[in-house]
Amino acid sequence: MTHNSPIPSSLLDFKPIKCAEDILVSQRILPSFIFTEYLATITSRTYAQVAASPIKSHSIVKSHSPSKSRSPSPTDTIHSTDSNFINTTVRQKTEINTGLKCIYLLSLPYMKVGQLRKHMANLNFHMKSIINMSYVGKQVVECLVPKADIHSFRINARKNHIGVRENYDPTNHHDQTLRYWLSDLEYKTSQELHIDFIKRIAYEVANTNNPLTSAFYHQWVTGLGESKAFNNILKNIKASTTSV
Repeated sequence: MTHNSPIPSSLLDFKPIKCAEDILVSQRILPSFIFTEYLATITSRTYAQVAASPIKSHSIVKSHSPSKSRSPSPTDTIHSTDSNFINTTVRQKTEINTGLKCIYLLSLPYMKVGQLRKHMANLNFHMKSIINMSYVGKQVVECLVPKADIHSFRINARKNHIGVRENYDPTNHHDQTLRYWLSDLEYKTSQELHIDFIKRIAYEVANTNNPLTSAFYHQWVTGLGESKAFNNILKNIKASTTSV
């Protein structure tokens, strides 16, 4: 059935059709008999007119509820934002050459290393597999562990809810892996942190009877090109120990 009634000008006052979506919109808002005649009018456009019409771009906007920020857990996996791998490569080469690996434990109590060893022994750590231990800040302990013992060491740490980090490098000041646990060192400059690292490992070498510890730290500091500074600090430590 055809309708001969004229189409009201208010309904035909649409902007030019730009895409199929406009036709669907028109179908929803126009009476059916008017839409039929309207469709006949707009489909009479030439191909050139259609091709010249701009295409609508549609973007889907996903709504995200704001996430609450939280402090990282010791057992979280945190990836380093480090962009400079030179120092990290030196450490990795040292680990390959010596068969030892640096593992960093998080959130252990801050106490004398002898007391810490007893504490960890009570947590069923195999202490003979820990070649050396030293604090990096008050919440992070650096352990030198033979690679053959890493798996069991890691499992026991996690059983006791102690965070384990294996990729942190204290000589690379771009490495933010342990930033949360080293907040007590945030006020220090990169140069101060670098000197602190050399002092710490020099102290470990001066006070160890284990040649594996000495060999590891000597090779690490040599790879960093800091042998002279390391040896000077080591001499001062030994001299002060002898004079006491």
